[in-house]
Amino acid sequence: MLLRCCIAEPEDAPRIAEIHMAAFASNAMLLAQFRSTAVRHALQHSIELKALSDIEDSKTTVLFIRRDGMQTMLDEKESSNALGIPLSDSTIIAFAKWAHPTEPHDEYEEPPWIWPEGTALDVLDDWTRLVEEAQTRAMGSQACYRLTFIAADPRYQRHGAGTLMVAWGLGRCEKEKVFAYLESTEEAVNLYKEQGFEAALEISMSITFESSEGGGITQDYKEVAMVYRLKTTSENRSVL
Repeated sequence: MLLRCCIAEPEDAPRIAEIHMAAFASNAMLLAQFRSTAVRHALQHSIELKALSDIEDSKTTVLFIRRDGMQTMLDEKESSNALGIPLSDSTIIAFAKWAHPTEPHDEYEEPPWIWPEGTALDVLDDWTRLVEEAQTRAMGSQACYRLTFIAADPRYQRHGAGTLMVAWGLGRCEKEKVFAYLESTEEAVNLYKEQGFEAALEISMSITFESSEGGGITQDYKEVAMVYRLKTTSENRSVL
């Protein structure tokens, strides 16, 4: 399968939202924050609106991976329709969002989320606070590239899409001499380590959500704050 990494355009927002929901449908934190089928259905529209805002934001780069018959490429200057073939003839299989480094004097504000009615805002706010505290502990006030979201259509996971999108951000880090930061699910930690990230600290929170069988489940949900420090040599890296 041949892949192409491209910069997202506004018309890609609906597909990005579809992939996000498909990839995180069973994520415990998502289930704890958005507890009913109706709320999760509305969440997809919220994700689409946020993707659209991020695509139009000068301090965020939204990438996607297109599966097509052309040579695999990583070129931020190429538009999504630069393949020379109709877009309907190829498939978007993954996306990522890279937040650019900012300084306090930039007075930058990230485009806000518009959460659906019924969102468990107490859970969401508590987790957001923990995540923000983790970044401060890991990075201090140091500006960095931040991988805020990355997901692949479950049918195309571990085909190299994540590797291309992570490589885009790490290439910018090396060029601009800044670090990168992300929060990883426990399952993905080793994959990010293979890309050059180091675990900085664990983020943990007790949550309750409804299982697929209908019963309530309480668990300690964990993610890992990870930092990429500048490299001077190339290394072998696993495929995401």
